[in-house]
Amino acid sequence: MNIKAKSIAALVIILVLVTGCMPAWARNKTKEKSVELNFRSEEFHVMNGDVDLYGELYLPVEEKDEYPLIILSHGLGSNANAVGHHAKYFATNGIAAYIFDVNHGGPGSRSGDADSDMTELSPLTVTSDLSAVLEYFETLPFIDTDNIFLGGVSMGGFMSAFVSAQHPDEVKAIVLQSPGFSLSEQYKGIDPEELPETEEVRGMVLGKVFALDSQTFDIYEMIANYKNDVLILHGDIDDIVDISYAYRAAEVYENATLSVYEGVDHSFAGSAKLDSEKEELEFLLAHIAERKDSP
Repeated sequence: MNIKAKSIAALVIILVLVTGCMPAWARNKTKEKSVELNFRSEEFHVMNGDVDLYGELYLPVEEKDEYPLIILSHGLGSNANAVGHHAKYFATNGIAAYIFDVNHGGPGSRSGDADSDMTELSPLTVTSDLSAVLEYFETLPFIDTDNIFLGGVSMGGFMSAFVSAQHPDEVKAIVLQSPGFSLSEQYKGIDPEELPETEEVRGMVLGKVFALDSQTFDIYEMIANYKNDVLILHGDIDDIVDISYAYRAAEVYENATLSVYEGVDHSFAGSAKLDSEKEELEFLLAHIAERKDSP
């Protein structure tokens, strides 16, 4: 595990005691700023069985026969708009990006029946949606299938980790921001008979199927199957997904870099958003160049 920490000396000592690893220093956060975006975009739907998934495809302005692609997944209770800036930023810098709404995603979802009911949502429904998207884009002639990446925020990070473990030879590398591994871990050891029919999570009402499906797999056992490079970005004051989940994932992955953002919470708001996007872009471009430069 490679750890990059934006932290003070006391945090370094804590990290050494907890993980046994000395973090390498990374640049401090920059002041909040804006970036110029230049891209092409269109509404782009993908079918998952009989479910119509709403999505948006962002392409670089320069027309090419093939584009590297990153598929970005959003967090719990939001929709594709939550990762829209990421998609625009990557397309501006030469990488096609696709964002979509998961089915049963709640208010703001434009996929499937597009209602606000989240009681049928589960880790297995959202990862099924992402798998369908991945498999469809692999059939498109303008996609460089040697350079397909997955990425996501919170639940979207969990989705990307889950699906890349199922398709390890098809996904070049993955980028996980505040990945929601806690989504499934929190239900471990609970008797299914004791699970409520519905539960409220941060104002959202989830059905029992969410917990039941979470008990059918171990996300950390799954992700060990993914051997390619992984970039994990996590704020050290995240009060929604504790950073301990990211440390554990970085230890399980064979080739992971954990980048710790000091003073940043789950939202990665302000300058942290732009700094994280820049770090993610550098990671993606390095892997694309790796393929182009190889004999």
